[in-house]
Amino acid sequence: GLDDARLAGPKAVAAVPQIVLLLRSGLPYPVAEAAIDTLSEIESPEVQAFVPYARHRDAKLRRAAVRALGKVTSVAAATDALRAALADPDALVRATAAIGLGSLKAHAALPDLFLALDHHIYEAAVSIGQLCTGADCDAFVGRMGKIPFDVLTTGIDPMLFRPEVSDDAKV
Repeated sequence: GLDDARLAGPKAVAAVPQIVLLLRSGLPYPVAEAAIDTLSEIESPEVQAFVPYARHRDAKLRRAAVRALGKVTSVAAATDALRAALADPDALVRATAAIGLGSLKAHAALPDLFLALDHHIYEAAVSIGQLCTGADCDAFVGRMGKIPFDVLTTGIDPMLFRPEVSDDAKV
């Protein structure tokens, strides 16, 4: 049933309450991961149903939850969980959280992304490039020589192609 709902995407919105109920009752790992993925594919606003899984003891479930949080439309609820996931013991969870914050356009998370970048979570560079403005962009470019150049360019590229960043700032 979860596979059918996931394939139907937003058209399966009627299944959301049942999936949320399943997640809240606790599920074995493969079913929980499928339920989380299904909710994210349905684009459900029920983010709170899988936020607890971002702190689950199993790294695979944390990864699934953080991956799903990066796709949601309820930015405020997801941002806090993703910010906390930047300190996760699992490197893939940290990387996915950094990417998710950029995808959500979570501007409030910029200080956390800079801290993550300084702690070698290099995926934060892309998100910083997607979010920074003015002084934040300058601070990012100011890390040249402190972080690998190929990492820096992953953040500079999105910065250069953003129309809201002025030409002066780009230069």
